[in-house]
Amino acid sequence: MGFASLDVWFRLLFRSPVSIPPRYWLRLAFALFLSLLFTILTLPERMLTGLWLMLWQPRKPLPGPVIILGYYRSGTTLLQYLLSRDPNLYAPHWAQAFAPQGFCLSWTLLRWGLLPFLPRTRPQDNVAFGPLVPAEDDFALNAWALASTLPGRIVVPRSHPFFDRFHDLKALTPTETQRWRRCQLDFVRKLSALAGQRRVLLKTPAHTARIEVLLDLFKGTDVKFVYITRHPHKVFQSNVRMLQNLSTICGLGPALHQEELEDYLCREFVATEEQYQRTRSLIPAGSLAEVRLQDLQADPLGTIQRVYKELGLPYSPEFEQGMLEYLHANQNFHANVHPPWSAEQQERILPALQPLVNVGRHEEPPVAKAELPPLDPAARRGQVRRALLVGLGSALIFLIGWLLLTSWLGEDALGFVWLGGISIGVGVLKGAGNNGSIGLGLFAVLLTALMLIGWVVLSNYLIPEMVEQLPFYLLAASFWWLLALASAFRIGSQRF
Repeated sequence: MGFASLDVWFRLLFRSPVSIPPRYWLRLAFALFLSLLFTILTLPERMLTGLWLMLWQPRKPLPGPVIILGYYRSGTTLLQYLLSRDPNLYAPHWAQAFAPQGFCLSWTLLRWGLLPFLPRTRPQDNVAFGPLVPAEDDFALNAWALASTLPGRIVVPRSHPFFDRFHDLKALTPTETQRWRRCQLDFVRKLSALAGQRRVLLKTPAHTARIEVLLDLFKGTDVKFVYITRHPHKVFQSNVRMLQNLSTICGLGPALHQEELEDYLCREFVATEEQYQRTRSLIPAGSLAEVRLQDLQADPLGTIQRVYKELGLPYSPEFEQGMLEYLHANQNFHANVHPPWSAEQQERILPALQPLVNVGRHEEPPVAKAELPPLDPAARRGQVRRALLVGLGSALIFLIGWLLLTSWLGEDALGFVWLGGISIGVGVLKGAGNNGSIGLGLFAVLLTALMLIGWVVLSNYLIPEMVEQLPFYLLAASFWWLLALASAFRIGSQRF
């Protein structure tokens, strides 16, 4: 919530039943400091886009979104990453979800500026993470209006009963319901403005309990749903571990005790799946496809082809190539391993989960395993060549602009090297079709270093009097050129 605006923090701290113990005050102060910065950064865009959303955008019909359903840790992220490779879909990325009150300018700055500072994988598992990676829209509702279950799940676990009401939306006040609907719809409208004719791809596990509301919210848009299910025992164990990890890293209050957390998750998990079974018949024919995670893992291409056929969505060769690139890059992924159930857990939890095992047919074997077709090496070589050329072009263009800026600002222009590293990394990544690698990241670093050397040599001719003090200027700006090198590598090496 560090990128949420101050009004969201005010709502959390003073309009919710939340108490922050003193030992978390330093963490809270750091979050509020970040929030102040991003409130200032996004305020102009927030005011302008708010006016735009109010006056013009509601008149424009939305393309029907594609919404992924399934409880937390059911395989929704794998499904989202595969579907996001479809050129006809547009998935929000984490820079947008963390600061949803912004728009084009601040989202672009966040998207590329945050890369040196965020980890490559999520803290709860080894799944890819970062500002360029597809995100959950529930994080946007949380950071924009506190209209989410996330504070109770992660930030202030002891207050989860208050925030749990946003899970299925049934116990909300009329004001809270209107706040959730407005933010959900406005976030999709913003994304649709960037997506053009593409459908927006949404993924939030809590949507599994909101089908009736979502159908009403996107009425007349031909909204599509893809539901994924996983063996309930694995889902449950994975959720316990996830919330224990995230509440430790991101929490502003003590975590729930083990048994208390397990009972809470078991009730919510079962209630969510039961709500889905009650409301799935409301979805029009041809607008819902269902997937078991074990089938998606055994035959990902065949399973997605079936899903697209059932939903009437176009399945293109470009989409399949994008999925193949992702699947080949993640062939060595290792899922978390959980400890075996204790006798007490088996007696307390397994009977409640057994109906979900039966409904999801999880005791039946998966579909036959299908070997992935090999990647076309010529296609990858073409991507690499384009990455080298576009990266080199980006370096030359930025160097020329940087030298012109230097002739105007003098040594003060040295701090702009960070933007140079970002522009080179973006050029390499876009040239590679958003399919970076360690080698391309190192190439981006080399180009950034050469650009810096070129600036040092050529700026001597522009400002001869700067030569004697150049070592001092380079040392003073070392933070910026280290950021430039780190950004160039992180962006150029970004995988999907």
